[in-house]
This record gives sequence, C-alpha cells and structure tokens, in this order.
Amino acid sequence: GAVARIAAARRRVRGHTLRTTAPGPDLGARLSAASLTSRDGTVVPLPRGRGVDLMLFGEDDSGMVVPAFKESLQAGGVSLSHEGATVALVITSVRAWAGSARLPPNDRARLHWAVENGRIDQVVVLGSPYELLDLPQGCPALLAYEATPDAAHAAATVLLGRAHAPGRLPVGNGS
Repeated sequence: GAVARIAAARRRVRGHTLRTTAPGPDLGARLSAASLTSRDGTVVPLPRGRGVDLMLFGEDDSGMVVPAFKESLQAGGVSLSHEGATVALVITSVRAWAGSARLPPNDRARLHWAVENGRIDQVVVLGSPYELLDLPQGCPALLAYEATPDAAHAAATVLLGRAHAPGRLPVGNGS
C-alpha cells in the first residue's frame, strides 16, 4: 500500500539528479523591464541630443535611484539641462511611519499643478500605481512598480525609445 508507493517514489527520486539553478544576476532588471506600464500607451520618446529637465517628486531614500535614472539617460545621448523636455520623476516607497506608499500631499499637489499647467512633458512613476491613476488626464506617464536602480534604468530605456512598456495596470481603470 502506502509504504510501497513511498519506497517506489524514493527510488525514482534517487535515480534523478536534482537540478537547481539560481536566478541570474539580471533577473531583477528583466522583471523591471517586463512590468513597465504606460498610461494609455502614451510614452513620449525623448529626442537624442536634446536636453531633459528632471523634476523630482518624493524622496530617493536609497540615494541610488535618481543617479541610475540620470546615468541611463546620459548614456542614451540625452543631456540634463533646464532647456528641453521636462520629465517628472515620481518616487514612492513604503514608509512605516506614514502608513502609505503614496507621495506626500504637498508633492502630489505640486505634481498635479505642474501637469495641469503644461509644465511637464512626461511623468515617470517609480512606485505606487495609484500615483499614475491620480494624474490629470492627457499626461503621458510611465510606471515602474518599485523605486530601484533597475526600475529607473528600465524606465529610461523606454523613454529613449529602445524598449516598450508591456505591463498592464493591476488596479483602477487599466483593465
């Protein structure tokens, strides 16, 4: 009965070598790239050789996300200057003391004012999908679901026109 089935299963297992492969070092980068989501398919590719004015909303707690984003843009031939397309980089992360992964209210108000008044050409959200959903209509926006250097690099690659944003929003009106 059961003892014989267990013994047979053990013999089968012993006869096979167990192959385990650890995830490659680029797994995080691949997952970030595969999850990128554009709002209504609207991503405005940045023209090479033109400057980008980067506006930051939220905090780069690690100190590594903003530099990764800037370095990726510069490696793609886009200079950082106050003349050119304005990209809003929105960074949210879970803060236990705030009980939320959303932008602070003052940053959200500044972002929405800038979008509504035509000061922003493209929004990149690294973090909460709700920040993307709350943006005023008609604003091109790109979402990566975490604030990491891999996510920042993946988002910059899409802005440079070298990749697409294949993801779908798991919340709100993105279905």
